[in-house]
Amino acid sequence: MNKLEWYEPARFKRALSYSQGERVNIRFAVMFTVGVAAVIIAATHWHQKPVGGSWLLTYLVSLSPGLVLFGVIPLIERCSTNRIVLSDKGLTRSIVRGGGLQLYHWPWDDIAKGEVGSVILDEIEFPALLIETTAGEIIPVAITQLTDRNQLRQLFASHETPLAETDR
Repeated sequence: MNKLEWYEPARFKRALSYSQGERVNIRFAVMFTVGVAAVIIAATHWHQKPVGGSWLLTYLVSLSPGLVLFGVIPLIERCSTNRIVLSDKGLTRSIVRGGGLQLYHWPWDDIAKGEVGSVILDEIEFPALLIETTAGEIIPVAITQLTDRNQLRQLFASHETPLAETDR
């Protein structure tokens, strides 16, 4: 099986998400954290049994679900990279998002053409493989210095899909 695999830089992942309008909803994060904290603190006061015998520890524990959901998980997402696999089956992008893994797949039948060039996201220019689908959608995929361009050309040629290369 002919397969080319690489990882998009985390900076590209963040810029792509930002350009697609994905934003952290701060209002929801604060309301969720305050709501969970209020329930935990109210229940603790109702039963008069603080966590570990300490009211300070009770307050800290009550804030931890919000901290994990809206602090730790987004930090892990922000630092992770997308895995790209270009194979005989098509193009697959694996994204860590929301504490889970999302897979996006475009089979060769849905890929009209490709272009090796660059894309500007968040005022930063990234070298990219721009995939145009048969539906007319453009999918930017970051490529790195380690991406084997010869194997990329071979995969596109073996599926009779045009691949243009823009000189820079």
